[in-house]
Amino acid sequence: MKRLGKLITGRARLAAVVAAAVVVAGCRPAGDGRVVYPSPSTAPGRTAAAPIGGVAALARAEWTRASLISARLEPMGRITAVTVHHEGSAEGDDDTGLGDVAARLRRIRASHLDRLHAGDIGYHYVIDRAGRVWECRPIEYQGAHAGNGEANRGNIGICVLGNFERQELTEEQKTSLATLLVRLMREHGIGADRVYTHREIKKKFGLTPTLCPGRNLQLYMDQLRRGPLRVVR
Repeated sequence: MKRLGKLITGRARLAAVVAAAVVVAGCRPAGDGRVVYPSPSTAPGRTAAAPIGGVAALARAEWTRASLISARLEPMGRITAVTVHHEGSAEGDDDTGLGDVAARLRRIRASHLDRLHAGDIGYHYVIDRAGRVWECRPIEYQGAHAGNGEANRGNIGICVLGNFERQELTEEQKTSLATLLVRLMREHGIGADRVYTHREIKKKFGLTPTLCPGRNLQLYMDQLRRGPLRVVR
């Protein structure tokens, strides 16, 4: 009975999260009820980016003033896919301060420039533990996240901060990820069959296997695609 109760509660929570995401993406529920996307916290003097696919985000300037290395970048072209990752690090598991997250993004960027010889941070968006969406690599440039140039082509990269082999997503992360995915799918005409996790895109292109995005985020993505994302139009 306890297990059944937990299962029902989990399904109800998922349904509520996705209902919020779909409402924010432009659907109106029965009656006139509305769900407002939880905007990033911006203190006086802070700047928010223009909506990204309709989702409010913290501007790139909030975490870096560094220029892109244009010689290492390729134009995105037509967007046809989204890939979801976890950061996979044990560092700062539950940091939610703006300064802490900004510093973390700068470290990820430095790693990508060095390890991947990338022209900028590899992801287009990052979702922190508080559920804030951060604008990272400009969407007009192909990412450096999926595994190789072919896999990255037309592929938006989203990274959710945490190591989901051993951590759970926060409820704020679940809401923000579902909302952002629905927005991007609608904006670019992407079907649920082209919303991948990192391990899935690597398998598709015959690349070295990875645990990313971690078992807990993989489970959440499976749940989203079996239900609400499957019917996004």
